[in-house]
Formats: sequence, C-alpha cells, structure tokens
Amino acid sequence: MSLFYVGTLVTLEELSDVIEKAKTPPLILTAAFLVLGLMTRSVRWKLVTGRESIKALDLFHANVIGTLCNMLLPARLGEVVRMFVATAHKDIGATLALASASMDRMIDVAVLAMLIIGIQFFFSMEAGFHVWVVFASIALVCLSVMLWSASQGWQLPIKIVRFLLENIVGKWADRAEALIEEVRRELVRFTELSFGWRLFSIIALVVAADLAAISSILLTFDLELRTSMPFVLWAGLSAASILPAAPGYVGVYQVAAVWALSFYGVSAAESVVVATALQISTLFASAVLSAMSAVLIYRYSRN
Repeated sequence: MSLFYVGTLVTLEELSDVIEKAKTPPLILTAAFLVLGLMTRSVRWKLVTGRESIKALDLFHANVIGTLCNMLLPARLGEVVRMFVATAHKDIGATLALASASMDRMIDVAVLAMLIIGIQFFFSMEAGFHVWVVFASIALVCLSVMLWSASQGWQLPIKIVRFLLENIVGKWADRAEALIEEVRRELVRFTELSFGWRLFSIIALVVAADLAAISSILLTFDLELRTSMPFVLWAGLSAASILPAAPGYVGVYQVAAVWALSFYGVSAAESVVVATALQISTLFASAVLSAMSAVLIYRYSRN
C-alpha cells in the first residue's frame, strides 16, 4: 500500500535525476554515524540490564544482527532475533533479554515523544505537525502509567494478560504466565535502579549519532540543511520504524520522509531517494558488522 502510494508521487526520471546528485563522502559519513548509533545503543542496553558482568560488545553483536534481520524480515522480527542472540551470553537468560530489550525500546519511544514535543516548542512547526504532538503526548502518558504500574507490582496488566492467556492459548497459559511474571520482576527491578548521568549521557549520544546520520544523508543529495530538518525527518522515520512493516521498513520509510520533508519544500522524489539511501546504508553497515559478529560469536562458542 505504501509503495503504491509512493509510486503515484514520483517518476523514474525524477528519481534518476536526484540520484545523479549523490556525493560519496557524506554517504560514507552516514554509514559511520549509523555504526556509532549501534555502538551507543549497545552501551545503553548494557546499562539497562544492570549487570556488570555483561559487556557492551556482547550486546553490540545482538544489536547489529537484529538490525540486519529487521532489514531483511517483515514485522520487526529482528527484535526477536536481537533478544535471541543476546541470550548467547551466559549471564543473559530469556527473561532478562526480553525485559531489558523491552525497557530499551521504551526509552526509544520516550525520547521520540519528547523530541516531537520539543520540535513543536522550539521550532513552531506548521499545523500539520500538531497531530504528531498529540500522539507523542499520549505515548508519554501511556509510558508513565506503565512504569508507575511496574513500581506498584503490575497487578492490573498481569490480570489482563492472564485473562487473555486463559482464553487464547489454553494449556500453555501457565507457562506463558510464569514467563510474564519473571519479566514483570525484571521490569520492577529496572524501575528501582539508579542510572544517573551515565544513562542520560548515552541517550544523548544515541540521538546525536542518529541526527548526524540524518544530516549526512541530506547533504549527500545536496539538500539545503535547515536547523529543524534533521529533527523532523528523524522523528518521522523513527515513528514509521515502530510500525510492523515490510522488510527494511520499505514503503513506510518513504512515506514518512515525504511527509517530514514536505515542511521544507523538498520534492517527493528527493524525499524517496533520501529514505532509500538511508535504508541501503543501514543494510550495508549492518550486513558487514553482522558477518564480523557471527565470526566472533562462533569463536567464543568454540572456546
């Protein structure tokens, strides 16, 4: 559906004209910043686990392989692969992997929501952006309620999940409920941890790396870089990536880019090419890093 919509906006000739303007140095920088983003996310995930024995490098392997699978598989199945690869570490069980990965993604959603609200506050975007501010505010409220529920024991969510399990999965309900209870305990533990400046510093570095990658891909196609443009494009692409979609977010990324860059008078063809180039850069970087990680994981397993 998304691809069909994009196809009605651009022609092959327009896309070709934009591609001819591509510059190599900014494109290489884009890949470098994408790698930096994966590295900083791995450090953030390590902090969220609360385990000193777990190294960021171990989670880096899981992150890059998960990212590659998200680019190749539909419905964000790479998130499942990311948690599975993480369990290769002796100190990371399925419960910790699921709980810490969930909390890590909650941080992503919270940062995205706060950034959208901040964009409106600092840059006074047009009326079309207001609906995103509303959704961002709702997301923040929901996350706040979830964390509060966790600190209080998550009784209501557990009752809801128990009811659904009993009526949907039947005989597997007890086993699934036991896993959910273990995950709940981990999430409660996370709410009691004191992360301090380290976590906030890493979150800032993750955002900075993402914005740098966005800025570089815009400069690749010689687009005029306005102050708020990387923020708005990042917000649009991040929101689109939350949705279970086709492999590599094909289609939804293009639609998100067209919408975000329309605030700056960027043509649909330029927006589509920018989004596609970012996807290809992510695929290339994650493929190379995943190959290296697979070799290292194999060597670790042999020792």
